[in-house]
Amino acid sequence: HPIAMLNQKVRYVPSTLHLCAPGIQPKVIEAVQEALVSERQILVRYAPFNSKAKELRLHPLSLVQRGNVSYLLASAFEYTEVLIYAIHRIEGIEILKETISSPAGFSLDAQIASGQFDFGGGAEITLKAKLSDALATYLSETPIAEGQEIQYREGGYQLVAKLRDSWQLQFWILSQG
Repeated sequence: HPIAMLNQKVRYVPSTLHLCAPGIQPKVIEAVQEALVSERQILVRYAPFNSKAKELRLHPLSLVQRGNVSYLLASAFEYTEVLIYAIHRIEGIEILKETISSPAGFSLDAQIASGQFDFGGGAEITLKAKLSDALATYLSETPIAEGQEIQYREGGYQLVAKLRDSWQLQFWILSQG
């Protein structure tokens, strides 16, 4: 009983702006899951953002849930490069008879650790920024990077941190303006 009572009193509240999940056709996610389990290729009509849909033959490798958005990691056609496809952008899907070809050494954990899901080039940069007192306190308690430094200089705080350049970082910087 104590655990059940505690579960009634504990909630997770995200620290970011609440974003609604995009709509996914149930038949699409079901087919993606089936193809992953059966290790079969899929033929999809995929509509990249602001572009016309195109037909792709994909080798599905893994599903990743990033916030409210589901992504498929897959290679396309005969290529070995693993790319990210937003599930909600798949307009049509067919499971093929052919089995997938998994790139040598593929690792879901390595893909995530590479920063691929931060959507950027992945290059490491040194971020230097002036911080308000409130943001300096917040980042002192919840660092933006391992080994970051926050120092008081010339009437304010300065942050120095090494981290990957990404859209996620750029959105965060803009949100602090």
